[in-house]
Parts: sequence; C-alpha cells; structure tokens
Amino acid sequence: MNFDIASDSLRLLESTFSRNGHIFEKVEEGPAFFIYKVRREDAPRCWFEVFQRRVYPERTIAGKLIPASEAYPSDASFGVWAWTYPHIETARWRAGQIKPHRSMIQDSAP
Repeated sequence: MNFDIASDSLRLLESTFSRNGHIFEKVEEGPAFFIYKVRREDAPRCWFEVFQRRVYPERTIAGKLIPASEAYPSDASFGVWAWTYPHIETARWRAGQIKPHRSMIQDSAP
C-alpha cells in the first residue's frame, strides 16, 4: 500500500515538537528522508537525526481508528533506518545515501 504525501488523510510529522526533555526541529526533508535538529531543553548543544521517510498505514488498535501517518523512528530504528550525527554536513551526506522506503514508492498500475 502506498500513500500520497499530499493527502489530507495522512498525518504528517510535526516541524517542531518536544519529547522527553528534547526539542526536535525539522531542518530538511526530501522524497526519501528527514533531518531533524535535536537538543536538550536545558542545554545549547545540538545534534542531527537523519532517517528514511516512512509511512505507517491506517490501522485499528483496540477499536480506535489510527490514521495513516509519517513515522518518526523509535530508539531501535537507529543504526537501521535512522542515524545520529553531530554535524549537519554528515547528516546531509547520510541523507543522500537513503533510498525511498517501499511505503513511499508510487504504484505504476492504474
């Protein structure tokens, strides 16, 4: 199943959000990747998380409909389809190596 990222029914990743004492800010994105700048709320030092753009399909969990959504990687995803770098230049390099995930590839069939 593939998704149109312009679709109103697809929940997109937020540009900026806070979680577990960290502030995440989207700095770049492409057809196959995202790069987020991350820093602790109480410190100025930052790093960059780069990851493959993925979409989770619409699903029902415990009777509740969960819309299709872009996916932020879990801790277990790092080193597999997500990476952390101290500098934007190395994050950009990695982003250039990322291939589109199958959830982002458009079907050619009508």
